[in-house]
Amino acid sequence: METSTSDVASRVIEAAHAESSDERARVLVRLAQDLRRYGRAAVALKALDAACELQPSDEIRRAAYTCAIEAHCDLGQYIVAEVIEREQARCTVDDAFARATLRLYSALSRWTGFDSHFARRAYYISLLSGELAATGD
Repeated sequence: METSTSDVASRVIEAAHAESSDERARVLVRLAQDLRRYGRAAVALKALDAACELQPSDEIRRAAYTCAIEAHCDLGQYIVAEVIEREQARCTVDDAFARATLRLYSALSRWTGFDSHFARRAYYISLLSGELAATGD
């Protein structure tokens, strides 16, 4: 785990030295991604909350929401992840967000069997395959 401790420590130091709130938020999102990778999804969510409190740009906010969806899926909190997806999808969607959301709706489709979850899954598959423009609709 030395690498993970080193990576996390580096991100914390980087955030402390960030010159703008946007850069600080960006580093906090990267820290959350590192924490998820090391199996610390619950702690990652705290870093994401801190990033969003800084009121970052839309791009950074989307990255934070993408990571939040992934972290909630890691924790089996699919309904919470779905709420986040619905809120963010009204704004903008990029490939990373679509991939995270595809994971979410693949799990929800298996778990619930609801047609709406299969439809959202199909939507993100189409989006990622280039059949739809990334509009957030």
